[in-house]
Amino acid sequence: IKEKNPFPLICGWICPNPCEFECRRNLVDDPVSINALKKFVSNYEKQIGKRAMPYLPPAEGKKVAVIGGGVEGLTAAYYLRRLGHQPKVYEATEKMGGILRYVITEERLPRDVLDWEIEGILEVGVEAETGKTMGKDITLDSLFGEEIDMVLLTGGGWDSRQIMRGKSWGETPIPGTYLLLDFLYAFSKGEKNTLGKKAVIVGGGNTASKAANICLNNGAKDVTVVYPYSKEEAEAKGIEIDEKGKIKYIFSAAPVELQGDGEKLTTISIETPNGKIKELKLDNLIVGAGRFPEMLIAKVEEEGKQWKTVQILNVLKEEAGVGIFSTGETGRTNDLTGVVIAVRRGRKIARALQLYATDNEIAPEDLVITDEKELQNISEIVEAEPLQAPRGNVDSLMTLTEAEALSQAERCLNCGLICYKKELNRDKLNAISA
Repeated sequence: IKEKNPFPLICGWICPNPCEFECRRNLVDDPVSINALKKFVSNYEKQIGKRAMPYLPPAEGKKVAVIGGGVEGLTAAYYLRRLGHQPKVYEATEKMGGILRYVITEERLPRDVLDWEIEGILEVGVEAETGKTMGKDITLDSLFGEEIDMVLLTGGGWDSRQIMRGKSWGETPIPGTYLLLDFLYAFSKGEKNTLGKKAVIVGGGNTASKAANICLNNGAKDVTVVYPYSKEEAEAKGIEIDEKGKIKYIFSAAPVELQGDGEKLTTISIETPNGKIKELKLDNLIVGAGRFPEMLIAKVEEEGKQWKTVQILNVLKEEAGVGIFSTGETGRTNDLTGVVIAVRRGRKIARALQLYATDNEIAPEDLVITDEKELQNISEIVEAEPLQAPRGNVDSLMTLTEAEALSQAERCLNCGLICYKKELNRDKLNAISA
């Protein structure tokens, strides 16, 4: 269980268990209580106080600063350590956990369960510091000065930003880079910060023009708006384009890389429709997105360039998006499913960083079932007697007793061992041998 999920007990408490809708036991009576069984096993580990520890190679890989101690950041750090890297988590609040601690109620997720799972991640060798806000208490310059090789941004979604509300709009993880909403809100409240001479605004519809004018009225001399769609599409969306004014426009383009030196943003690379890369010098970047996506900032040993960004999940072919500010959060319908998705993405981030840092691909197992795979349809199960699921639980959240867990496990049809077992005839075997 822990091979794929460092939070098995947490998921046992909060996961909405969509896997049980696909359980083929449904064709006989009721699905196997998969989530309750995982919760039982994980709770047993907690009760005896002895953890199932994974194999850990020597910590001789990259030193990685993971910004954000939520589900995604902790998951990424856990798997990076298991791959031999040296991750250190920096969390802005006083305790790690993100939405697990500050959004999901204690009645749904007891805090001793949360603390137990986080302690397990630290015990594999992940270091952590709390009360450290990126852009305020720590910066790229300070981290790279501590011999950090890479900085991984996993700041979470909108709910995480709400947890930290009240922070200054100028406290951003990437120097000179602001979210459009923060930028407009700050200026509407009269909060002003020093802007450079050159600014670039990515996306944002009509509000991009408003932000561009604010930049021009506050010291910027050169302002460019980058849209991911064509001029015709922009006009069809009702976006006002004034190419005769001071604002420059680039259409059908997406930023693919940022570069900087110390605490100064210097260059943005933009991919144009013909596939060519166009570089723009800039002092400030304003992004029309609800949050900063998962991003890797890598140290670069070049004159005038100390660091560059990498949209880390784009390293994987199956996750390639459009530009560095694409955020993939499909499938998230609430905070509970969001936790499960964050675990999956944290694992993928670790896999992508391993590929980027070492050129060593960690390929998924051949028989892993994904959303894209086609499975054989089955309309009935033969030779399986109905066996009612146990209903007498310790509490209302499907905590099974040992007897109930054993009874529940007996209901499993072992689909992974039987349903996909194929028998080849003699002709096929001879052909394979040949």
